[in-house]
Amino acid sequence: MNEIAGNTPGRTRRRHFGRPLKVAVLGAGMMGRVHILASRRNDAIVVAVSDPDRSRASILAKSLGGEIGVRTIDQILESRDVDIIHVCTPPETHYAICAEALGRGIHVFAEKPVADTYAEVERLLSLAESRRVLLCPAHQFPFQRGVRRVVERLSGLGDIRHLRVEICTAGGTGQPAPVRQKVLLDILPHPLSMSQALIGPAFDEVRWSVINIAPGELLISGATRRISLSFLLSTLARPTGNYTRIFGSGGTATMDLFHGYGFFETGAVSRFTKATRPFTAAARAFGGATSNGVVRALTRETAFPGMTELIGRFYAAVLGNSESPITESEIRAIARGRDAIIALCEPFDLPVSGASATG
Repeated sequence: MNEIAGNTPGRTRRRHFGRPLKVAVLGAGMMGRVHILASRRNDAIVVAVSDPDRSRASILAKSLGGEIGVRTIDQILESRDVDIIHVCTPPETHYAICAEALGRGIHVFAEKPVADTYAEVERLLSLAESRRVLLCPAHQFPFQRGVRRVVERLSGLGDIRHLRVEICTAGGTGQPAPVRQKVLLDILPHPLSMSQALIGPAFDEVRWSVINIAPGELLISGATRRISLSFLLSTLARPTGNYTRIFGSGGTATMDLFHGYGFFETGAVSRFTKATRPFTAAARAFGGATSNGVVRALTRETAFPGMTELIGRFYAAVLGNSESPITESEIRAIARGRDAIIALCEPFDLPVSGASATG
């Protein structure tokens, strides 16, 4: 497989009428399974799965009905029956695979991060444009029902003052310090995409600062002229969780991103609201969690809420029925922010340090 397929004769972007989209999934791990199930829920035909461990790919294919073929990556890239490739391989492989697929005129839906640097992301977007195909990163959190509900009612929070993200992950459990640090850097697109969805154009104005508490433990802060942001990313804190809260002059919204629900708290100030807040907040959280659980059960969304919705919107864009759910400008802005933050995280083995930069 070539690193860049810019000189490979590419297929122009095709319209698909009268048949389902045909997709292939690269990577037979947990995310490969998630992408296959989400693709099927969006009426696509999964024609092939690939993994360096062919037995693992075979086991996944058989567990999902056995009609999925097992091919090598090169066989998938060279085939003419694949419209979209889902990249669920390790992050360090994303850029080369995405470049090869885009260069061959194949649409790409890739796990985050799609590339290591902004410069690489820019090259991928340019390549996609030249081949008239689409590239979409798996930034699924803004497409969760709970988040979309918050975005729709954002004006009810008044002037947005602060956004806070807390992510405690078990992804680095038992791993050495550099690996734990890399886990956090690889998940950075998630809080960045949430910030972009919630504060809109102000995201491009954020100036970032980082406290490197320890490898696998980061405190990231940001600010625009009117809004402050903070991300706590940890491979060490427990229990695991993924929460975003957005604070406004008229109230606060809380989103549980592991489970896909959100709830609002009023900004009204009185002795009564102060005294009853623990109970009203708990009731709203319980109500949001309960209704969300029912919907997820009915739609068979067992994990990674928002993924099926995002993939469905991407497929609609491939079919020419809508615009891509994540625009090129949004992809670029998130990549720039990630670059700025990563630059402040060096060196990984520094116990405590602080720095600042513009995203």
